[in-house]
Parts: sequence; C-alpha cells; structure tokens
Amino acid sequence: MKYFYLLFLIAVFGSIQAQPVEKFDLQACIDYALKHNENLKIAEIDKEIAKAQVTETRAAGLPQISGSANFNNNLEIRPFFFPANTFEPGAPEGLLLPVQAGAEYDADISVSASQLIFDGSYFVGLEAAKTFTELNHKQGIQTEENIIENVKKSYYNLLIMQERLELIEDNIKRSDTLLYETSIMAENGVVEQIDADRIKVANNNLQVEKKRLEQALVVSQYMLKMSMGMNVKEPLAIEGDVETVTVELNTVEPMDGFNYSQRIDYSILQTQQKLNNLNLKNTRMNYLPKLNANFN
Repeated sequence: MKYFYLLFLIAVFGSIQAQPVEKFDLQACIDYALKHNENLKIAEIDKEIAKAQVTETRAAGLPQISGSANFNNNLEIRPFFFPANTFEPGAPEGLLLPVQAGAEYDADISVSASQLIFDGSYFVGLEAAKTFTELNHKQGIQTEENIIENVKKSYYNLLIMQERLELIEDNIKRSDTLLYETSIMAENGVVEQIDADRIKVANNNLQVEKKRLEQALVVSQYMLKMSMGMNVKEPLAIEGDVETVTVELNTVEPMDGFNYSQRIDYSILQTQQKLNNLNLKNTRMNYLPKLNANFN
C-alpha cells in the first residue's frame, strides 16, 4: 500500500513538473505589460484624479447654498434683574428684582446662498483644469510608450543572451571534442603536448564565459519580468530569433524624415508651457475685483 501511494505521488508531481511553460513572443510580452505594469495603473489613477479636480473647479462657480436648524429646550430660563422700585414704588433703593423672560422652547432656521458673478481667476482655473486633464492624458500615453520601449529592450537583450549562450555551448562541445582528439594525438606523439594544453586553456575560458552568460541571462530575465509587471518568481520563456530582431530594427524611419513635433515628449512640453502661462495669467487676475451675490 505504501509503495502504491509513493508511486501515486511521483506520478502527480511528475505531471505537474512536466507542464510546459508558456512561451512569450514580443507582442505577448507587450500585451502582458499593458495589463499588469504598475506604472500604467498609476497613470490611469492620475487621469481619474485630474477629472475629479476639473469637476471640483467647475463646482466653485455654481450657486452655493447652505442651511441650518436649531431647537433648544431651556431647562432653566435666564433671569434679568431690574430695580425693584420700577415695579413697586417705595421699595428700598438698590433692591434688584429678578424677572424671567423667555420661552421654555425655541427654534430657528437659517438659509444662506451665494453666487459667483465675476472672478477672473475662476475662468482661468477652468481653462487650466482642462489643460491639466490634457497633460495627464499625454503623460499616460508617454508612460505606455516607455513601458513598450522598456519591454522591447529587455526582450531583445534576453533574446541575444540566449543566442550567445547557445553559441558558446556549441563552441564548448566542439572544443571538448578537439581537446579529446588532441590529447590522444599528444599521447601518441603525433602532436606536441603544448598544443593540447593550449586547447585546454581555451576550453576553460569558454567555461568561464558560459557561467558569466548564464548569470547575465538570469539578470536579463528579471529585467524583462520587471518591465512586464510579472512576479520574478514566475517562470518566463520567450521565443524568437536574432534575425527577426534585426529585420524589425531595420524598419525604423531615417532621421531625414523624423518630425519632432509628433513626439509625445514635445507635446507634453508644449502643454506644460501652456500651464505656466495660465499660472502667470491667474496671478494677474487675482489683482482684479471679485463680485459675489449673497442672500441670507
């Protein structure tokens, strides 16, 4: 029975470990990053905050109405003191007579309303709020472009590391074969021993280079996972080859046809300049008189 149970556990865990890891191509990495990257989520939250601030700014120009209601139960009515001879002629001079004046219960209701009629800074604020929303939208686009760019760089770097590791493993196999054959020939006196020693030194250098590339490969995987917003403990495998990467890189437009005004960075700088001008205009508007209507 114990033997059967042990075989069952081995079969279960073996089937779990045998599950293939999903391979990501470049587009799959980008799609994953656009769904899971934390910077993009923060950018979306900033957009919602900007919309709320615009609504808050607009609400300042709407009629402001407030009201209050009070109800009091006067457990002890407050007395007022009057000279006693006011009510009773002949009463001693200086004698004060307490008189309670007031009701046991009292209530009051108040309503106040105000309306902004003219405020130069308010209208500037409306324009600035709209521009601020535009700026947040553009910054969201910039964040998305930066994420895609980082994913591409990390993906290409990992792909190149994999290709280099495969090449050096092939070189090590050929070096091992050559070292074995040269050692046999040196033992039989066909070649000198120094030739075998040189190949052995070269083989050791290849082994060292392989370990260095393996460490760099792990770092490259971590960089790609961080760019994608993936947990570093999750398995990640990519597919593709260097030739495809080279073709994609060659499709970049030449510098002669580059239009800097289409860059999102340039557009953000223009929007920031517009906000700075509105800030200057708002400072000037604060010196103008403000007009409000109030009702109580």
